[in-house]
Amino acid sequence: RGAERAQKADFDGVELHACHTDLINTFLSRTWNKRQDAYGCQDLKSRARFMVEIVQAIKERAGQDFPVCVRINGVEYGQGEGITSEESQGFAQILQEAGADAIHVTGYGYGDYATLMLPELVFYPEPPKPLAERLNQKDKGVLVPAAAAIK
Repeated sequence: RGAERAQKADFDGVELHACHTDLINTFLSRTWNKRQDAYGCQDLKSRARFMVEIVQAIKERAGQDFPVCVRINGVEYGQGEGITSEESQGFAQILQEAGADAIHVTGYGYGDYATLMLPELVFYPEPPKPLAERLNQKDKGVLVPAAAAIK
């Protein structure tokens, strides 16, 4: 319903925040998702099910022409079962098939308390070059802006 309100308020579109350990991300990440049901970690489609249902519901309520961007983690750093770049590419494909108009890629990691121990690592990390290179491998599909480290 938030997308409907945004549309009625003359917003041009919406962006779902499906990264940085927020609710949708907890379904996508093997670090957080320990479910044993249809939303569990059996495969990428199961992990993406909640996110796909949200995108489809927005398109049903607001119309196919109302743009939906989804922000996902390209990689979850420092988390053993975090999202890999290969998995994020799979999620991007699933989102495109679900009707997302753009995919905003970011990264996350280093743990909850890293700022207390390694502030220079958290605030000034080197951008992961392999991720940017992988995002540029394909010429067609949905728009994929990428967030990079700010120095």
